Amino acid sequence: MKDVLVQVPNPGDHYSPRTGSAIISIIYELARLHAASGGIPQVVVTKGTTHGYPPYTVGALVEVVGATALPGRRGKVLDMLAGAVTHRRPLMSVAYRGAVGYARAHPESLIVVHNEPGAITSMRAAAPKARLCFWANNDLFRTYGGREARAVVRACDWVVCCSNYIAEGIRGKIGPASGLEEKIHVVLNGVDIEKFRPSERRLGGGPPVVLFIGRVVEQKGADLLLRAALLLRERGLDFKLRIVGSSGFVDSGRLTPYEESLRGLAGGLRGTVEFVPFAPREQIPTLLQGADVFCVPSNWDDPCPLTVLEGLACGLPMVVSRRGGIPEECGDAALYFDPPDVNTLAHHLGTLIVGPEERARLGAAARRRAEASSWGIRYQQFLAIVRGKTMAGNR
Repeated sequence: MKDVLVQVPNPGDHYSPRTGSAIISIIYELARLHAASGGIPQVVVTKGTTHGYPPYTVGALVEVVGATALPGRRGKVLDMLAGAVTHRRPLMSVAYRGAVGYARAHPESLIVVHNEPGAITSMRAAAPKARLCFWANNDLFRTYGGREARAVVRACDWVVCCSNYIAEGIRGKIGPASGLEEKIHVVLNGVDIEKFRPSERRLGGGPPVVLFIGRVVEQKGADLLLRAALLLRERGLDFKLRIVGSSGFVDSGRLTPYEESLRGLAGGLRGTVEFVPFAPREQIPTLLQGADVFCVPSNWDDPCPLTVLEGLACGLPMVVSRRGGIPEECGDAALYFDPPDVNTLAHHLGTLIVGPEERARLGAAARRRAEASSWGIRYQQFLAIVRGKTMAGNR
């Protein structure tokens, strides 16, 4: 009998590369590799959402009737209060009712719930014999007390974290005396090293291009990159800066106040800066391959951003922030700065802009790092976890 892997994204999420969602990309990669290995991937999606992945998904998508979105701010507060007492979040359970119903109808499946701990206890109650995995790609337990967090982890067979940074946060929340730490595992995000690969496009052409790709919000640090670019302009360096992204996972056509502020900063860099709105996932390899230096100046504890791995895979020399899980991804294959230290950021960027030899050295190290971080390797790490000793006896 073939292995069935059931994955559950947030209700209302579109299973499509056009969303730009890292969670959806992760689900797709796991499903793709599971199908390639002879398994049956199933993705539980809300009825009426759109799908945009290749034909292998035909027959793998399971549409369920459920809430079209997660609870709003007021609902989340009410859920938090209920969770502190009952260790369950009723409004979140309503949002996941379609997925919970599917779990009840397939009681012994391998079910992976992505990025929402509030769904776990309801899923376990519906399918007490299921092999249940919670996949954490963000710091998701901020509103959870210790008891509620322990109830979530206890209901799982495995908790898979996208970085040690995230895993340590969960371990700290449940406490060392809980006896639950052995359920927590780390599988870093991966990268498709065939789709993302170095290009020969830049031989002999123009000033070096420094690239930023990501949501254009304060946490992602595009303003730090612009301030560093101003320092480089004062030094007389010749380069181009390309900032790709919008405030959300779509080009709304309207700028937020933060985006407007970036245009103001760019006023001192006329002819140097290009702003490009949100780009769909299929365009990301080409954008990376058209750059000489990649910068990820995250001004928050970014758990394990996919763009970092994709830049590594394209053999780009990188300057990244020393925050969250980013150092776990890059190791010694990148240059680091500590936000908001724009002087160090400018120094590292300047070193790469004027140093083609250093760009080549660091770019080669980046590609080697990515080849050890492929989605194929990550999928095998995941299989090793779920095919090991079951944790069901520790619930």
